[in-house]
Amino acid sequence: MVHNRMAELFEKAAAAVSEFGKAGNLLAQEEQLLFYGLFKQAKLGNATGSRPGVFSPTERSKWDAWTANKDKAQDAAAAEYVDLARRTLPAEWAARIN
Repeated sequence: MVHNRMAELFEKAAAAVSEFGKAGNLLAQEEQLLFYGLFKQAKLGNATGSRPGVFSPTERSKWDAWTANKDKAQDAAAAEYVDLARRTLPAEWAARIN
């Protein structure tokens, strides 16, 4: 469970990342997967289920990104997500995370 101040920053960071993409901006696939894995770990904790097969490459990559954060505390994943957003997004977008 992500605690109050970190939860607020995490939600702002997630909104900024989402809005950045919806505005037509693209992140590198590696960055997208880093965000995805940290987001899922922060929200849900460890991944469950089986790793998708080779014929589902997108789902497999996402699952791998999530499991790369296995056993990381949800607060820590949220903090890393916020830090990644501040470092990755352009300054005008990162400024929304305060």
